[in-house]
Amino acid sequence: MSNNDKEESLYITKDYFLNLPEEDLLHILHNINSWDLIRGKRIFISGATGFVGKWLLSSLLFANSKLMLGIEIYILSRNSKNFLTSYPGLLDCKNIIFLDGNIRDFVLDNTIKFDFAIHAATDVVQERPSIDIFDDCILGTRNFIKNIQQAGCERMLLLSSGAVYGKTPNSMNLIPEDFLGAPDPLDILSAYGEGKRASELISSILAKDAGFSISFARCFAFIGPFLPLDKHFAIGNFILDAMKDQPIIIKGDGTPMRSYLYSADLAIWLWEILFNGDHLRAYNVGGDYQLSIKDLAEKVVSVLESSSQITIKTPVDSFRPVQKYLPDLNRANNELGLRSHFNLDSAILKTANFNKELY
Repeated sequence: MSNNDKEESLYITKDYFLNLPEEDLLHILHNINSWDLIRGKRIFISGATGFVGKWLLSSLLFANSKLMLGIEIYILSRNSKNFLTSYPGLLDCKNIIFLDGNIRDFVLDNTIKFDFAIHAATDVVQERPSIDIFDDCILGTRNFIKNIQQAGCERMLLLSSGAVYGKTPNSMNLIPEDFLGAPDPLDILSAYGEGKRASELISSILAKDAGFSISFARCFAFIGPFLPLDKHFAIGNFILDAMKDQPIIIKGDGTPMRSYLYSADLAIWLWEILFNGDHLRAYNVGGDYQLSIKDLAEKVVSVLESSSQITIKTPVDSFRPVQKYLPDLNRANNELGLRSHFNLDSAILKTANFNKELY
């Protein structure tokens, strides 16, 4: 046990782990067998103050506390002061170094060195101009890799997206990693998907030139603590409305198909891909239980025992193909042994319970 670990163990508070349920953190801890790979190592994470990043940071802090890993964590944040105001328990954490900066143009001090890096810093929560989203993907990824190369990084995980595949063909149900579809380049709503697609290419080129290993997590849809309930995520909106017994309004026809992975499982998948994913290989990350948006709303109301009434604004057009956003998970299942451990009912209930005092 390092001196830092000994000192911090004396005053760990719940917000040190970002107030996440201990049962979820234990679930992550015990379902990863490769923690020793980072013992005594340094890890750099961008986007650690977002939905996914908070789960990575919290689970990493928890593993470090329980297993005495002796790691150092470097966090890139646009405003670490705001983040630390929300989680003051981290103020005295000597294992974390916060670096303030923008993903597009931050510059690391040339004395900073680390072994692992996770790039998770594209904001899809806030509604922003498409060109800003695209630039964050392209310029941010390029700048991130430039800095980690200088820092001597050996292994990197890039958080990509299922949006890189574009629209799912009518003849296809689940999207595999070797599907060579793409977003429509003439649609400004493709900025995120095209940006992530280009980020994968940029990362592949630069990683090969720099000589470090890189894997890609193509993320689909998720549910769990830290998911904003008042932004443009259908499942979050449904949960918030059901918690308040307010009407649930579905603006479309309710037929699009989705699947959701609980965020504790998401953390396991991402750590395993970082630790054990093959070099220059992409893995779909998502849930395996498929349901329509209409069925999702009904399930949320049922699980939360809400009196919310569901209204569907758009009539179903039987001639229009059903839109699907569903990952084929065979590669992650078979190559890395990854599975979903939480059913959707449990995930909905856990998400609602976490947010009871926040909304």
